[in-house]
Amino acid sequence: MSIRPARTALAYRYLQYNSWHMVWTLAQDIDRQVDRAYFEKRRAPLPNRVVLNPKNGHAHALYFLSAGVCRTSAAKLKPLRYLSAIEGSLCRQLDADPGFAGLITKNPLHGSWETWNLHDHRYSLGDLAAYLDLSAANAKAYRATVKEAHGLGRNVTMFDDGRVWAYQAIREHWAPNGFDRWAKVVLERLESINGQFQAPLPFSEVKATAKSISKWTWTHITPGGLQELIQRTHTSELQAERGRRSGVVRRAGSITEAAPWEQQNISRRTWYRQRSGLIVSDEQKPVAHEPISDNSA
Repeated sequence: MSIRPARTALAYRYLQYNSWHMVWTLAQDIDRQVDRAYFEKRRAPLPNRVVLNPKNGHAHALYFLSAGVCRTSAAKLKPLRYLSAIEGSLCRQLDADPGFAGLITKNPLHGSWETWNLHDHRYSLGDLAAYLDLSAANAKAYRATVKEAHGLGRNVTMFDDGRVWAYQAIREHWAPNGFDRWAKVVLERLESINGQFQAPLPFSEVKATAKSISKWTWTHITPGGLQELIQRTHTSELQAERGRRSGVVRRAGSITEAAPWEQQNISRRTWYRQRSGLIVSDEQKPVAHEPISDNSA
């Protein structure tokens, strides 16, 4: 992929709306005939712009955001998760192509396409979410596996897998002047994750994400910080409280799990013999009565 001056880029049939590190436009690829009533029928937010192929009616729907979302900073993962969930739900609601990377879109100024400029309102994430179902049941792909991830879900998946691994792996690389080595290891790990996507992310995004994760973990997860955490979470008071709670649980378990013969205060053998009918309890024994005398009257 090449970055060209705007005048040169506008001469191409396809171009890139977003920079490699920020998302300002959500794009959906609709591989079916689209008319002006399509979005209302789908109960979806109206896109700012629709760039349509006049030969088959297929289109790219573009939604402009009021604030950009960074996709390379591990410290700002929450907005990216939110945007990823919105993108996935919007894709399902529009019945768009889930495999579309959203990076390269039809150039609205090129003569090959028909362009509809529908409105100028820039959406906040909350504006878009109001139209969509972001429940866990609907957002099955919210936290996809590596092989299933697509669109912005790839960034979220790479962040999650990379940072969780880094929290433990950094301990093996604590050493004076060891940051450069650590940064290289993190980059190699993220390249491996990225290579498993059906449509891998550009190297620039992988590199920026790796830099963010390696810098954050090197700064915040240190030998001194780990020791401080241990001291803070393992005080004598906390340990005593944990022991008290553990004892309560154990005692409750011993009561509820007591064997039936222990509850009846009999031997295990006697309990099983009673169950099998070999012996009967006192309650089950017949009561002996004195014979009735003929002179009883």
